[in-house]
Amino acid sequence: MRRLSPPDRIGQAESCKGEERTAVSREYQIVGRKGSAALRQFLAKEGTTLLPMVELIEQGQLAVEALVAQLGQATLEAVLAMSA
Repeated sequence: MRRLSPPDRIGQAESCKGEERTAVSREYQIVGRKGSAALRQFLAKEGTTLLPMVELIEQGQLAVEALVAQLGQATLEAVLAMSA
């Protein structure tokens, strides 16, 4: 694999300026009242089966929050160590 020299990187960055690149496509689906009623009926019938999935999502959120807190603390410690 060829390593790019700094002028190559600059040239590549300038050539991409005209394009807008995003990580996620911007396609949305809007559900009308009929879809809302169907969802309401499904959740009334099968709502208890979704509870384990909701608990997993909550646990994942807590794990991400803990990771972000640890990263913040490690970053702060590194900055303080560098400035000492």
